[in-house]
Amino acid sequence: MVKVNVYEGGKIIARVQYNDNLDYWDGKNWTCGSPGRHLGLTRLRKSGQYVLIHGTDFQGEQDRAEIVTDEEAYQAIASSGNFELLEKFPDLRRFEEDLDTDDSRTFGDLKRTWTPTRTRTRAKRLYKYRRLFKKGLQI
Repeated sequence: MVKVNVYEGGKIIARVQYNDNLDYWDGKNWTCGSPGRHLGLTRLRKSGQYVLIHGTDFQGEQDRAEIVTDEEAYQAIASSGNFELLEKFPDLRRFEEDLDTDDSRTFGDLKRTWTPTRTRTRAKRLYKYRRLFKKGLQI
């Protein structure tokens, strides 16, 4: 698996496994909102700090990662719409409680009603093929 350097103040402080779990299906591509760019979120084992991984598909550019605050990690999850990640990082749910809402639906209701543009099965299959292609494996 690909490892990405984590920088803080210009120094490498850790290496994390690459992931793009903040990407979403826009109808054509897996993206984080910008063509050829990807975002992932993980947590360091020892310090417990959150790491935002910036991936790229462009030649000559390298993937990079940076330490972010808990609130920035939550904002990244909320921006991507991938609220299922809150199950993996349950301590970020505290930011859900601070949100002002216009109706009485709970987080669980919102999670059940959210679906990607395509069916989940098709999206998962496309994600699998994209990951294999990135690794250079033939399908």
